Amino acid sequence: MIVLDSGDKIRGDAAAATVVDYTIYGLDNSVLKQLADGQLADSAGDLFTADSLDVVTTLVLVNTDSSARAVNLYMQPSGGTARRIIPKDMSLGAGYSLHWSGDKITVMNASGQTVITTSEGSTGVDTSGTPEANDIARFTDADTIEGLSYSELKAALDLEIGTDVLAQQTIGIADDNLVEVDGSPNSGEFGIFTANGLDGKTMAETKTLLGIDYQTLYIDAGAMVPCTTDGAEASTEEYGTNDIDMDVLAFDAGATEERAQFRIVMPENWDRSTIKAKFYWGNASGASASDTVEWGIKAGALGNDDAIDAALGTPQVISDTVIADGDLHITSATPALTIGGTPALGDLVVFEVYRNTDGTDDMAEDAWLLGCLIQFKVDQTVSAW
Repeated sequence: MIVLDSGDKIRGDAAAATVVDYTIYGLDNSVLKQLADGQLADSAGDLFTADSLDVVTTLVLVNTDSSARAVNLYMQPSGGTARRIIPKDMSLGAGYSLHWSGDKITVMNASGQTVITTSEGSTGVDTSGTPEANDIARFTDADTIEGLSYSELKAALDLEIGTDVLAQQTIGIADDNLVEVDGSPNSGEFGIFTANGLDGKTMAETKTLLGIDYQTLYIDAGAMVPCTTDGAEASTEEYGTNDIDMDVLAFDAGATEERAQFRIVMPENWDRSTIKAKFYWGNASGASASDTVEWGIKAGALGNDDAIDAALGTPQVISDTVIADGDLHITSATPALTIGGTPALGDLVVFEVYRNTDGTDDMAEDAWLLGCLIQFKVDQTVSAW
């Protein structure tokens, strides 16, 4: 409140005339009453003049305009100079009201919510716009705040993922960079860094990249059995200088194609599909460089209760040439070999190897088979028995 002597005045003005209402309450000759009301002019004018010892307890300003307006209030002693009683050109938002009680100023928005309360020794700020519950406050100038939603705040801070953040951050597989997803990975795939970011790979693709999707088995000639019909000759040959002994199967060059067989149970992680083979071989003394030898292989799978005397699958043939008498020779891989029957987990696979003398084979001497290397693909999960 403020005490006025006779002749003292309350004065005021607004940035625009007749848009800001005012009402003054207080004590007149000790009677609580409305002392004055009206609308502020656009230049300083008298709002109330005390005719005795009067007390102003409350002064209310209401901005009825559609725009914010600056307002001023003064107290002018009789015969003295007008002094401000609110901040100079205080901004009052559209529909806002100002409640002055001498030691405190309260500002309410058009919904009746208190947006500013100042008291002796405190400072306040004005509110811009129409803040909502849980909005985040941002100063728009030294004494005005506005409310921002989460999405508005992210946009204001340039935190829109996929746009502003990436535009300001280097992408790539390097220290302190962001990494993007490359391609369209699926759940359960394995992550691998690429030049463009992080890609997903299936288990099969991962095995291929790691070089673990193929495995091999070596079967020595000593583990093979010459066939009863047209069988190769099994023997042990010593390479005498250093006494290197090799179990060999000797295959003649005649018109009759000699044969040998071996049997294995393929590893349980085998994909049950095609395989390939390489032959390790040597030659009997007397062979000439560039002589050709052809090796053939075929196989069939036998499961529980299958007839053992079953036809084997379609053979594959690979040719090789003599490099030098007494050298180890290793063929290239055969084309993919389809195993006869219907291969299944735990099947016994019967392999037959032979010298294919009715093709391009022209070496007159015996061809010595030292062993056979089988390559197969793995894609099965091995379970405990």
